[in-house]
Amino acid sequence: VDAERSRNQITLSGERLIQARADLAALLQLPPGSLPQADGTLEAKPVPYSFESVLSSAADQPRLRALELREQAARNVLSLERASAYPDVTIALGTGQEGPGGSRERIAMLSVSVPLPLFNRNAAGIGRATSELTQIQIKRQAAVRDVQAQVRALWQRLDSLHGRLVRLSSSVVPRLDENQRLSAQSYRAGEIGLLQLLLVNRQLLDARRDYLDAVTEYVQTRIELERTAGLTGAAGAN
Repeated sequence: VDAERSRNQITLSGERLIQARADLAALLQLPPGSLPQADGTLEAKPVPYSFESVLSSAADQPRLRALELREQAARNVLSLERASAYPDVTIALGTGQEGPGGSRERIAMLSVSVPLPLFNRNAAGIGRATSELTQIQIKRQAAVRDVQAQVRALWQRLDSLHGRLVRLSSSVVPRLDENQRLSAQSYRAGEIGLLQLLLVNRQLLDARRDYLDAVTEYVQTRIELERTAGLTGAAGAN
């Protein structure tokens, strides 16, 4: 029964592999029938960067830079609106006639109207520019906060996964390998039964599976961290 279950798991893994290759081919827009083949080994390599450099790269990515430039443009618009205050003086020029009967004279009239207060404060334009600047500032601050929170969470997760991999590779798996080797010798010598040997083998297989799952999660977390922080030049895992 265990052997058949193992063969079934192998078949399921093969089907997942075919589907993953098909999804990758569709993403890369390869010709029909062309399925990419993965090459190399899956390794959890140490990251070549520090947490400070990750935060610095995250703050300098294009999306945040674009928001920063939009904020600066809104500041310039607000400064322009504030500089648009001018004296609100109305000047009127007219002509008319003045005097009795046939001796009326044609005169030109110039009038100046000065309201109180004297200056047009451009309150509408300044208020509109202030509102736009505030909205962009809130949007930029939220984007910076979200990126930094994601980077911190992914970095902590990556560090935790690295610690788990160290424990599995340096302690758990080697001890189970040695236990399996000694159990095989004991089985050949008739000191233990088949069920005990199968139990030891199952423990070793489960530990190796846990290690592979942790390596996969480590690599995926590292890729997500580099994508979030905009580390386009970082070396990925093979």
